[in-house]
Amino acid sequence: MKYFRIEKNNKPNLIINYADNYAFNITEYSSYMNTIEILTIEASSQKISRTNYINQFIANNKIKKISLNNLLGKNKLLLPFIPEEVWAAGVTYKNSEFERKRESSTPDIYAKVYNAKRPEIFFKSTGNRLVAPGQKIGIRSDSKWNVPEAELAVILINNEIFGYSIGNDMTSREIEGENPL
Repeated sequence: MKYFRIEKNNKPNLIINYADNYAFNITEYSSYMNTIEILTIEASSQKISRTNYINQFIANNKIKKISLNNLLGKNKLLLPFIPEEVWAAGVTYKNSEFERKRESSTPDIYAKVYNAKRPEIFFKSTGNRLVAPGQKIGIRSDSKWNVPEAELAVILINNEIFGYSIGNDMTSREIEGENPL
C-alpha cells in the first residue's frame, strides 16, 4: 500500500492507495484519521497490522473507489509523514568519496568514513523544517554552491521500518568543502 497526505478544505487528509490505481480518502470516513501515525496507533490498539486494519475498514464501510490520479491531482500534496527528527547516513557511495576528497581542503579526513564498518549517521533536521512537494525550499545565503541531492528516505515508526519515500537534501557544497565535519 501507498500513503499520501493532501490538503482538502484547508485540512490534512490521509489517502490510501490500496489496489492497482485505486485509492480512498480515509479521513472522509473517519475525520480524525489524517496521519500515518494515527492509522498505526489504531491498528496497534486492535493488535492487527495496518494492512489488515485497512482491509477491515474497507469491508466495514461503503468505500468509494477513486482513481489515485483524480484524488491527488485536484489537491495540494502534504508531507506524507512528519517526523520529530531527520537523521542521515552520509558519504555512502563511491562517487561521493571522490567528490568529497576533491572538494575538501583536508581530503584524507574522509578516508576513515568511507572505510568504516558502519555508515556515518548524523542529525539533519527537525520535522518542522521539512517541506512538501511543490513548496519553496530554503537555500543558505552564505554559500554560492548549493546542490539538490535526491535521497532515499526510510520512515521508521515505533522503531520499525514503515516504508520508504524520496527526499531532496539541499547541500551547501561550498560550506561542506571548507568544513567536512
